[in-house]
Amino acid sequence: MADHNLSVLGLSEAHWRGKGHFKTTAGNVVYFSGPDNKSTNGVAIIVPSKLNDCVIGYNTIDDRIISLKMRISTITLHLVQVSAPTTAAQEEDINSYTEQGAPTYGYVPLEKSPEAIDAGKEIN
Repeated sequence: MADHNLSVLGLSEAHWRGKGHFKTTAGNVVYFSGPDNKSTNGVAIIVPSKLNDCVIGYNTIDDRIISLKMRISTITLHLVQVSAPTTAAQEEDINSYTEQGAPTYGYVPLEKSPEAIDAGKEIN
């Protein structure tokens, strides 16, 4: 991340099982959400140690959607990482993604200032 001057990194197809967070040997914290029983799909947001104190919380919606809330100076930032199913996916997977994805934005208080939202996405 430092080599590319990235402050925060969103990942799709992370392939970690379950939901949670862990600290890497480099000191970054990885917040992730994936299926419990297989290593497919999965999303993650990686935060460097210098910004981890800014993290207020995170929400693992499902194995394709995760959100992270940060307070940086006077700004509250909501980051959402999304990985859409491919066109070859089962219809039930596509419907589940559509039903879960829309409510993700519903809990972000867009009318309050100064709050910002950023969505990282992978669209197949």
